[in-house]
Amino acid sequence: MVSSALSVPTPRKGPNPFATVDPNVLEKLPPGSRAVDVTPHGASFWTQTAKLTTTLADGSEQAYFLKVALGEHGMRMMNGEFESMTVLYTAVPDFVPKPYAWGSYKDIPDTHFFMCAFRDMVEELPEIEAFTSSLARLHKSAVSPNGKYGFPVTTYMGPLPQDNRWCDTWEEYFAQGMRRMLELERDAQGPSEELDELVAKLYDKVIPRLLRPLTTLRSIEPVVIHGDLWYGNCCTDIVTGQPIVFDAVEKYPGGYDEWERQNANRIAQAANAGRAHASELAIHLPISTVDVDHDMAVHTDHVNRADTPKSMNPLIVEMDEDLAESTRR
Repeated sequence: MVSSALSVPTPRKGPNPFATVDPNVLEKLPPGSRAVDVTPHGASFWTQTAKLTTTLADGSEQAYFLKVALGEHGMRMMNGEFESMTVLYTAVPDFVPKPYAWGSYKDIPDTHFFMCAFRDMVEELPEIEAFTSSLARLHKSAVSPNGKYGFPVTTYMGPLPQDNRWCDTWEEYFAQGMRRMLELERDAQGPSEELDELVAKLYDKVIPRLLRPLTTLRSIEPVVIHGDLWYGNCCTDIVTGQPIVFDAVEKYPGGYDEWERQNANRIAQAANAGRAHASELAIHLPISTVDVDHDMAVHTDHVNRADTPKSMNPLIVEMDEDLAESTRR
């Protein structure tokens, strides 16, 4: 059985959301703006995307990136992305497109949008030093507003709603997020007695062993991370030549979180950066976990990641053993 949480409709049928510019989108533009053109742009698994070209009151041209999704889940996705990108832009405005608005269409029912600045990007991985230094600036600048771990709204990793309820400790928040992912995994793939047994040990022994010392033995604070940082969500700005990230799934986890660090490592590997850039990552993104348990912390992080793609797609059953093996470690 597939969970309703996964039933995120994509606007592939029905009225074309980009046939005209919806009045509620126009209302979000600066006063005196005039829509010139809206054309499909880019590709997305869960949404439809377009470039909206306008002229401002002074006659200059301004372009926006417009993303559209359907249904209640689509509305929450657009809200979550707007709130996420707003936090990112406030902290590191040169690292993300400026978010402008989110809302619902007036003329097409149950259709919702997110709008940000349009940035011309080349589809190649960013230079690793500039990328990791920008990532470090984000982690140092955006501290949790209430000192807790979580995020004020639900964010989505693809079609998957993240459990972002505020928690007092990193251990509690990590376990909460794992429970959500494993619930979605069970709905998508069916029950597994072996996995249930392993997961019980994960909650009772592994997570407390690895994450509790970060609270009791070392001083960490919840800071914002991108949350879905992979090479498909980062490019190089054509105009500035600097790295740029998008499609954020914001949350406030602990310190220079292994979640983000492992993502940065994967981006470096995809760029064939090799060992030379591993040291660059260490400079800008120092390991946050207690040294003796760092490798095991990476395995714990991998369990979380191994679970996510299968929950997104019930057809990807060949990864079940990968998840179980990660949990055994």
